Amino acid sequence: MSENATIGAAGTLTIGGPVSLAANNVSITGNGNIVVLGTVTGAGSINKNGSGTLTLAGTINSTGGTNINQGLVKVLTDESLGAAGSGYQTVVNSGATLELVSNVGINSDNILLIAGSGVAQAGVLHATFSDNSLSGMISMMGSASVNINSGSSLALGAIGELDLGLDLTKNGPGILRLLGANTYTGTLIVNQGTVSINSDNRFGGLSGLSLAAGTTLDLNDFSESLGDLSGVGTISYGPIGGGVLTVGAKGTNTTFSGSIIGTGDFVKTGAGTFTLGVSNLIPATSSVSIEGGTLNIGATTQSTGRSLSVAHFPERPAALPPRPLN
Repeated sequence: MSENATIGAAGTLTIGGPVSLAANNVSITGNGNIVVLGTVTGAGSINKNGSGTLTLAGTINSTGGTNINQGLVKVLTDESLGAAGSGYQTVVNSGATLELVSNVGINSDNILLIAGSGVAQAGVLHATFSDNSLSGMISMMGSASVNINSGSSLALGAIGELDLGLDLTKNGPGILRLLGANTYTGTLIVNQGTVSINSDNRFGGLSGLSLAAGTTLDLNDFSESLGDLSGVGTISYGPIGGGVLTVGAKGTNTTFSGSIIGTGDFVKTGAGTFTLGVSNLIPATSSVSIEGGTLNIGATTQSTGRSLSVAHFPERPAALPPRPLN
């Protein structure tokens, strides 16, 4: 392209050959469907505006990044958001959706910035089929939601935030896999499906977790540290177990009335009060430790057969001698 350009379609427009942006930017507009099959090169940026759909099925070798401001962008190949080693940046703004269609694995050195709940609440990130991954650095510009269809999974790299206290919401029955050590300080709100970790401490100690009814955090035999924990879902130590679940570094007061299943240790830390609700079950946990704050255990919580240790308990002041009667 010799100058900045705007491309729009009311129906479907397919671009089959290579696209050279040079140093120019291209804006995709309109409510139609535009499909790019070829390789995109140059230093310009791709800007998605309008309510239509842009499908990227080729390799992006340009360096100007992709800005998804409105509508839907579908990604069909591993290099549709930048070639390997390019450090390509994609921004998905509030009201827009990035959709990974099937077996898409975006390169780990690519950068992704996200915000919002997507088009018609479809999620700022939407995995529609099979196993997909965005393993590079992810930064939340605002609180965001992801949607994962049944039979699909989405693996995410380390998730950070540009403002403190941003939340990530998971919708859809599919599996969210946490690949990186997250640094955001808000809460992962799980409304549907399963969250799975593949290594120790994917929540980074300060990210909270809220589990709705019917949802699961699968520790896969690893250890995890949650800033706080609430909800009524299930936490599984994994088929072998042996991990340590630590809760409370945020120092907030929360209640968890779900189930903790499998074999592992439980540690309460931080200054707040953590309450295990009356429906909570903790079978076969080898030990429960209180390193900070208060642990309240509901009346019907099962704790038989486990040891309880307290890191510090203040000594009771010595009793004063009785005052003589006058």
